[in-house]
Amino acid sequence: YSESWLSLGHRWNTRGEAYSHAFLLLLIAFGLGFKRFNQFLLAPKEHSWLAVLFLAGISLFWLAGELTQVNIIQQLTLPAIPFIVLWAVAGFSAAQRLLFPFAIIYTVIPFWDFLIPSMQNLTVAISTGLLTVLHIPVFVTGHLIQLPSGTLQVAEGCAGLSYLLISLTLAAIYAFSGNFKWTHWIAILSLGVILGLATNWIRVFGLAVIAYASEMQSPIVKDHELFGWAIFATCLIPFFLIARLLE
Repeated sequence: YSESWLSLGHRWNTRGEAYSHAFLLLLIAFGLGFKRFNQFLLAPKEHSWLAVLFLAGISLFWLAGELTQVNIIQQLTLPAIPFIVLWAVAGFSAAQRLLFPFAIIYTVIPFWDFLIPSMQNLTVAISTGLLTVLHIPVFVTGHLIQLPSGTLQVAEGCAGLSYLLISLTLAAIYAFSGNFKWTHWIAILSLGVILGLATNWIRVFGLAVIAYASEMQSPIVKDHELFGWAIFATCLIPFFLIARLLE
């Protein structure tokens, strides 16, 4: 599977894209797996022929991606195959101790790109709605936000996918690290999704207000990456407060 991993690595090796934190997440996944490895060793083990069938199926799925040269099909199988091998040789009761470290890698498999158009539309709708509340004149054409002094574009890179994936990852790791019920898992993951989406809505709205007030002259309008991450860090405060209450 080396070529499949290399294609995934090329996608991760991009600064500022939604998956550029993937190498760090891979190290975290290894660390979480190492922390749980003793539990895996001590768990009762048994072979699973059901897992062998799953392994055959997902291997054929990978082969289909290889023959058609569709990278995303191959990449979708990469975290699952080693987990199913563990399941086959040790049984699900033992393998499930290491399920989360494999599952968390799916937050950086680039099939999430399908969300980008919807996130662009939602960001434009909510940010311009907030501008209207402030009586700031605004006209929308597609993903263009037209102000009296200039135009802002909510491009694909401004859809907020990076905020969404990182907040979802943080929420999942927080829920995994604590002793939570499934209902609390759902609540924390939902909170993470809201955090990621709201960060981008506030960011675009804030940029539009700054652009309007400065007549597009503020340096933040042209270089707003740090501005977005500052908002994200601020939004983490209520997230951890609420998650702490659940804990």
